[in-house]
Amino acid sequence: MRSLLLTAFIAITTSTAMAADIKKWIDEDGRVHYGDKPEGLAAEAVETLKIEDSFDQQAYDEALQRQQQREEDLAESDKEYEKEQKEAARQEEERKERLKTRRY
Repeated sequence: MRSLLLTAFIAITTSTAMAADIKKWIDEDGRVHYGDKPEGLAAEAVETLKIEDSFDQQAYDEALQRQQQREEDLAESDKEYEKEQKEAARQEEERKERLKTRRY
């Protein structure tokens, strides 16, 4: 459940962060920089990059359903395992009781 919440938090925060304009500029030494606040440059020296939000709600919903199904399957598997363990313990107790009452 924690991983699901963490995934949702990351998806929301990264989509919000990607909504801001990204600027590209070259400094006086010829180095290319990317950021949201170029300092001390004329507006024509800065290029604004268009970044599309890549969040896919349908894919997220499908992944969420698969995760929930996995958790349900795991819970069911745990119940079956627990039931098998109880049955094995019961059979072991019966075997011990039979050995106690057996006459040699």
